[in-house]
Amino acid sequence: MLWSKGNRRRSQRGFSARGLCQVEMQEHRVLLSGTNKLETVLEGAGTAFGEAEYELKDGERKFEVKAFNANPGNYDVIVAGVSVGTLVVQSNRLGELELSDDAKPGRVNEAPIPANWPGVEAGTNVKLVPLAAGGSAQIAGSLKVEGEDDRIAANLSVRVVSVQGEVLESEYEVEQEGAQQRREFELKLYNLTPNTDFAVTIGGAAAGTIRTNAIGTAAWRYSDRSKVGYTAFPASFPAIAAGTTVAVGQSLSGAYATQQAVLSNITSNGEHSKIALHGTGTMQGRVTYEVYTPAGASTTRREFKAEVWNGVPGSKVNVTVGGVVVGQISVTPKGYGKLAFEDGDPAKPFPASWPGVSLNTLITVGNSLSGAVTGINQTLAPTEQNARDAYELDQSLGLTALSTMYENWGGKGEKWLKGRGDDWYFVTPDGSLFRWDGKPGSNGSRVAALDDSFYLKPELLHSAKARASAALSDDAAKAAAAKLDRELGLTPAAANTTNWGGLGEKWFRGNGGNWYFITADGAVTRWDKSSKAKGTVVGTLDGRYHEDSSLLADAEKFLSKDDTQIAARSSLKLSEYRGALTGWQVDGTEVKWLKSVAADKKVTWYFITKSEDLVKWDGSSKPKGTTVAKLKDSFADPAAILTVDTTGKSQDALAILDDLYVDLPDLT
Repeated sequence: MLWSKGNRRRSQRGFSARGLCQVEMQEHRVLLSGTNKLETVLEGAGTAFGEAEYELKDGERKFEVKAFNANPGNYDVIVAGVSVGTLVVQSNRLGELELSDDAKPGRVNEAPIPANWPGVEAGTNVKLVPLAAGGSAQIAGSLKVEGEDDRIAANLSVRVVSVQGEVLESEYEVEQEGAQQRREFELKLYNLTPNTDFAVTIGGAAAGTIRTNAIGTAAWRYSDRSKVGYTAFPASFPAIAAGTTVAVGQSLSGAYATQQAVLSNITSNGEHSKIALHGTGTMQGRVTYEVYTPAGASTTRREFKAEVWNGVPGSKVNVTVGGVVVGQISVTPKGYGKLAFEDGDPAKPFPASWPGVSLNTLITVGNSLSGAVTGINQTLAPTEQNARDAYELDQSLGLTALSTMYENWGGKGEKWLKGRGDDWYFVTPDGSLFRWDGKPGSNGSRVAALDDSFYLKPELLHSAKARASAALSDDAAKAAAAKLDRELGLTPAAANTTNWGGLGEKWFRGNGGNWYFITADGAVTRWDKSSKAKGTVVGTLDGRYHEDSSLLADAEKFLSKDDTQIAARSSLKLSEYRGALTGWQVDGTEVKWLKSVAADKKVTWYFITKSEDLVKWDGSSKPKGTTVAKLKDSFADPAAILTVDTTGKSQDALAILDDLYVDLPDLT
């Protein structure tokens, strides 16, 4: 039985909450901020636009509203139908007003919260209305939680650990895609009784029976979208809301609650902004601006890109930054155009007149679009979950980039990607990925709903990189991979087996004639010998182990010196170094001896060779036996194995290392 000894030993340690091979990260979304903070973009019939922010922190209120590209004059600020102040737009077409409980007399554009303040909440409407003829048209918006993704209708999770160390984790999300809602559900179990059926109930209703595998893990993954590793929801699947209870068997149950989210960095350090363009014509567009330091570099690099679609074919439009014309966009016959500057690329140098970009810098494209660097610009970084999905999609669909000549071919501002065979895909400005139906126009079925960073930087999709998991430390991931490799005896299969089952999977041969494969989501599966890539999941790592399969097939090589020493001491119960034992040689070099005493007082001897092999002595008159492990840098000082420091090692890693060498590998 795989890892049977390990399952027993982990219960003695108090197995950490994440489970043996649980290396997946939770799906993160920004639903609530740390403080009560609301925001909105203000738009209307013209090219003027604005933003409003409200924050309640430590009992103090602050409301700030700005207008950009508006005609000079006075504007009434109306919140929830109540006039709360006057915003003045200056000749630079910028205006701002701040109302707060901490306002100081005499400060420009600042005033106290008025006595008639109506109070605000998510959904409260904010308007800027001109007080005289000649002002820009009214602009308005409704406040929402800072950073909230409007498409997220529900985002729930539950996590439970029983007193026996059994783990239940489940996530449920509903996204609004146009008029339709799309659900995604995942249930993961760890450390349960192996090869056993468990009844699952959700909200008191029977949801089915789940069976654990040989190491006591199991998973359900359902989605309304086509997605690697997921299947369609069963008929009559129970409804889930905050407070709904999920129960597995008799000892595991918990209630769903709202998740909170974290945004990832897009590449390295720096600023990565996407700046919306507002206007009234048919032409639409977006601007991105990045300042970052590439890995290994000592200087920062800038990238600026302005894109438009549905423009007048063959036309030319100026791009103005901070009042300075920095270049011109030539619109293609398909209505698409782009202006890009990039430090380090001689073909796209920044102009000598570049004015720089900072807060409130106004950007205009032609006479119909304008935008600004504002306090509520969204970052260009994708969410962690979408970045993980992108790698899975890229691997399963075989996506490759195309030239910009295809941009906006279907009139939706879409960008095109080539898939496997005759499949074509396109990304729309909201970040949705579609499979083209082959008919005229950009039409087809939605494959995934990502975010608009994948439209602005399609390379995040067609050249996606596997992400490390945020749910488990890197040392635990390496230990889990080493455990899988030892137990299964994995060796990489021929390269031509990759994607044999159409999932972008990579294959391994294992002990006993078994075959295994790893999919882009990091799931390691024992093939059921059917005509498809399916079978029993025996462990879950992350996408990096799919991207570079040697991380799994040669997993012990990537363990640190401390990892191998901790595993040897803990799993083999090493208790004493006998430096006085001499006269035993392998290849002309003295071996060094370590003693192990089991709970039943049984003594076992191990020795280390100069080549760092740790060998279990067979009791004969010569130093020979079964090689247990390859340690690192331990021959010179074997006593260090008994005192190696575990500080900084995660409990998950220690739980796996605790029995890494207990079940000896099949060396026949």
